[in-house]
Amino acid sequence: MHARVLLRVALACDAVVVQIVEHSVIGTRSCVLRLRRPGTELQFVVFPMFHVASPRFYAEVSERLRRCDLLVVEGVSGRSALGWAITSTYRFIPANKRSGLVVDNIPYGSLGVPVIYPDVTAGEFAHDWRRLPWRTRLLMWLVMPVAAVLQFFGGRRRLLGPEVELTDLPTDLDDHELADQLDGVFGGARDERVLAALSEIHRKRAAERIDVAVVYGAGHTAAIVHGLLRLHGYRPRSAEWLTVVAPAPRRSRPAPAPESKPAPEPRPEPVGPEATDARSQLVQVAMARRMAAAEPNAYQPKLAAALDALARRLSDLGRREEALRAADEAVDVYEELEERHPGSYRAALGAATSNFAVQLDRLGRHKDALTLDEQAVELLRGVNRNDPGARADSLGHALTNLAVSLSQFNRNDEALAAAREAAELYRAAGSRPAAYSRALVILAAQLDDVGAFDEALAAAAHSAAAARNAAPKEHAAALRRTSDLLLRRFARAEEALTAAEEALTLERRTGPPASAELAWSLRHVANALHALGRSADAVAADEEALPIWRSLAERYPLSHNADLAAALAAHAEHTAPLR
Repeated sequence: MHARVLLRVALACDAVVVQIVEHSVIGTRSCVLRLRRPGTELQFVVFPMFHVASPRFYAEVSERLRRCDLLVVEGVSGRSALGWAITSTYRFIPANKRSGLVVDNIPYGSLGVPVIYPDVTAGEFAHDWRRLPWRTRLLMWLVMPVAAVLQFFGGRRRLLGPEVELTDLPTDLDDHELADQLDGVFGGARDERVLAALSEIHRKRAAERIDVAVVYGAGHTAAIVHGLLRLHGYRPRSAEWLTVVAPAPRRSRPAPAPESKPAPEPRPEPVGPEATDARSQLVQVAMARRMAAAEPNAYQPKLAAALDALARRLSDLGRREEALRAADEAVDVYEELEERHPGSYRAALGAATSNFAVQLDRLGRHKDALTLDEQAVELLRGVNRNDPGARADSLGHALTNLAVSLSQFNRNDEALAAAREAAELYRAAGSRPAAYSRALVILAAQLDDVGAFDEALAAAAHSAAAARNAAPKEHAAALRRTSDLLLRRFARAEEALTAAEEALTLERRTGPPASAELAWSLRHVANALHALGRSADAVAADEEALPIWRSLAERYPLSHNADLAAALAAHAEHTAPLR
C-alpha cells in the first residue's frame, strides 16, 4: 500500500485522503472507490454520483451496478414542496437541450440486483429543515429560483469547471456557519443512516464474497469512506474514474458570405512536439479506457501504460497537477493488475510508482516523493535479475531518483549508496550511455556531499566521456548536466565551458532551431563564460537565447515562464560588470 496523496491511506494518522471528483482537460470525472478489509470477503464499491450528468455516465454506472450483489442507494422517500423546490435547482439543467445532460435515469429497481434505500423520509428531511434558523431558510427560498435560472444557462459549464473538484480534505468553507448548518440538513442524519445500513450489512454478510454498491451523491462520499474506515477498517484499495461530462467538440465557424470582406484568420494555437505528444496520448488514454471498460483483462495494462506516458507528457508541458492525477491512476491500475496476477506486473508497477514520485517532487511534495521512491526501489529489486539492461532501466533509474530524494533530506550516506548502486547497474548494462552519464552526474553530487572531492571530480569527468556513444540529443543533454555540475559543485569553469560548448555545437548541428535544448545550451555557455570573467561573451549568448525563451513562454507558459524568468535574471547578472 503506497503512502500517496490521492486515493491513499495515511497509516500514521489513520486517515484516508481521497480525490472524489476531478476536473481536467478531458472533462469532469468521478472516482469509483473499492473498499476492502483484510480477512473479510465483502467489498464496498462507492459510486460518487451527480444528480445531472451525461447519459453515458449513467449508462456506465448502470453497467457496473449490474455486476454487484447488493445496492445501497440514496433517495429521500416521499414527496414534498420543499423537495420539489430543491431538486428544481438541478432539474432545470437538462431542460436546456443544448446542455446534452440528463437527470439521473438509472432504473435501480430493474437492474436485477436487490436494492436498499436507507435514506430519510420527506417528513424527516422537512423536520431537519425546520430546525434551521428562519433567516437561513428565508435565504435559501430566495436563492433557489435564481439558482435554477443560472443552472439552466450555465449548468454544463459549471460541471466542467475546476470548482467542481472535490476531495475529503477540509476547505475554508467548512468553517463557515451557513455551511455547517446546511451540512446538518443535507448530510448529518442522512450520513448516519447510510453508515448504519452498511454496518448492518457488514455484521451479517462480512464472510460472503460479495460486492455491495453504495450509490450516493459525491458530497456524501467522504463521510461514507471515513465512516467505514473508522467503524470497520475498510480502506480504499483501488479506484476507477468515470467521466461525468466531457467537453463538447468545438464547432467550426461558418465561412463568410462571398460578398463580405474575409475576416482575418485567428492566430492558430501553436503546436510543438510536446503538445502533439500530449494530445496523442490523451486520445490513447481515452481509447484504452473505453476498451478496458468492456474487456478489463485484455486492455487494463494498455490503459495503465497510456496513463503513465500521459503523465510524463503533461509534466513536460508544465501541467503538474494533471500529470500527478494521471500518474496516480496509472499506479492504481497496475496495483489492481498486480493483485490479480501476483508478480506479473511488479516491474511495471515499480516504474509507474517511480514516475508518480517524480510528479510529486515537481510539485514540491518531497516527503511523499521520497516515500514512493523507496517503495519503487523495493518493488524493482526482485525483477529482471537475469537481464542487466532491463534491470538498469528499471531499478537503476529508480535508484537515481531515490538518491536525489534522499539528498534533499540530508540523508547523504544513503543517497551515496543508492547512487553508487545505480551507476554500477548502468556500467554493467553497457549499452545505456546517456543513462549511465546521468547516474554518474548524480553520483558525483553525492560524493561531493560527503566530502569525497577527488572521487566526485573523477565521476563528473567520466560522465561526459560516458555519453559520447549516445544519440546526439542525449549526448548534448549529458554534456549540459556535466557542465552544470562542474561549474556549480567544483568551480571548474574552463571544463564546464568545454562541455557546454560541445553541447551547443551538437544542438546547432542536429537539433531543431529555436528549441528549449538550444536555449539551455546557450544558458550553460553563458554561465561558464561569466564565471571566467568574459561577461561580454556571456551577454552575447544570453541575447541569442532570450528570444527563444520568450517564444517558448508565449507558446507554453506553464512549462517555460519560470525558464524565461531565470534567463532574464541571469542576463541581468551577466550585464552587471559591463555597466
